Amino acid sequence: MVDRNWRHGRGELDLVCRDTDGTIVFVEVKSSRGAWAGDPGEWITPAKQRQVAKVALAWLVRHQETQANVRFDAVLLRIGQEPEHVIDAFRPEFGGF
Repeated sequence: MVDRNWRHGRGELDLVCRDTDGTIVFVEVKSSRGAWAGDPGEWITPAKQRQVAKVALAWLVRHQETQANVRFDAVLLRIGQEPEHVIDAFRPEFGGF
């Protein structure tokens, strides 16, 4: 893990990791508090994806990693189940990702 709960403006990156090939991986973590709340994967809306991408771009600039390969993963936590790691969970619409 490279960073955790990194804040910029109103946004936050849950986890920033580096894969074995050097790819910077931004991980959005969502947890379910019960079946009534719906599936945590559904909470990564297009608006949330845009927000994460904006903060990710700020992280890349701050850490002089703008030339790095990047990926956006998700970890979904559901009560009574093993965590689900979704590799390449989404690709933002902007920023060249």
